[in-house]
Amino acid sequence: MRSPIPGSRRDTARHPRDAAERTRRLNELDQRFDWVGFDIESTRSLGMVAAGARATGAKIRSKDALIAAQAHRHGAAVMTANTDDFRPFDHDVEIVAPVPRTAGP
Repeated sequence: MRSPIPGSRRDTARHPRDAAERTRRLNELDQRFDWVGFDIESTRSLGMVAAGARATGAKIRSKDALIAAQAHRHGAAVMTANTDDFRPFDHDVEIVAPVPRTAGP
């Protein structure tokens, strides 16, 4: 289940304890990850990957387009188990499926 950003309109915590737990988890994530900002170059990449996908007649979801745009902007691949969701963007971004883990000895 996705947690909304504490204090946002979607933060529907009914109890202060729930809101506090969400804030704690968000703070923990902030400590563990370096977030990639969405800057003007990301916006340009979004326009390019979305236009390319639409030119093929593909129906695209905005959240997938945003992820593909960030990968394009930073010269990275998109690694996803849902490669079909990103197929409309594969002309601009490399789409990689993770290698399944094999059972250990």
